[in-house]
Amino acid sequence: MSKVDFQNDVLPRNPGPRQEGSGARKTQSPPLSPKESVNRLINEIDSLLPDLDEEGLILLLEQARARRLVLEEARTICRSSSASAQESETELKIGRCDDGSTYYVVAGATWKLFSADEIAALVRIARNEEAADKASQGLFFWLHQERRDVLADLHIPNSASARLPELLELLRSNFPVRSPRRP
Repeated sequence: MSKVDFQNDVLPRNPGPRQEGSGARKTQSPPLSPKESVNRLINEIDSLLPDLDEEGLILLLEQARARRLVLEEARTICRSSSASAQESETELKIGRCDDGSTYYVVAGATWKLFSADEIAALVRIARNEEAADKASQGLFFWLHQERRDVLADLHIPNSASARLPELLELLRSNFPVRSPRRP
């Protein structure tokens, strides 16, 4: 049997990045802009098209169509998630964990956990008979002293933040003052 050299029967492979000799001085070309990079790839694909047979062209076309669908779907997901993130970022929610001793406040994708004692302190401030702006300032002061992480994660930079009246209303609506029980 004779030995067959298959390497010469296949299309030339991409040699990869050029390897310069060890003594050669390496020069780096400036990075291409995204548009220049895309144009370079299009030109390279265009130069390869005459060498492809019909099966290769069909495969290339199918791959391009599949990639376009993936990109369109990704764009749709990004648009819908950014719209829902903007909507949910303005909406605060509060809930109680199954253990009953822990509460959470949700703002978009941010979840902040509070102990029952912490929620009780916030509710006492929220139930205060003072005006809403004074109660909001009280919430800010307490959070600044006890839970600065909440201020950072809920994007509350100061006592005039629009989030504070929202948090105040959330606490007042979820923990209303109850009338004393009559015997």
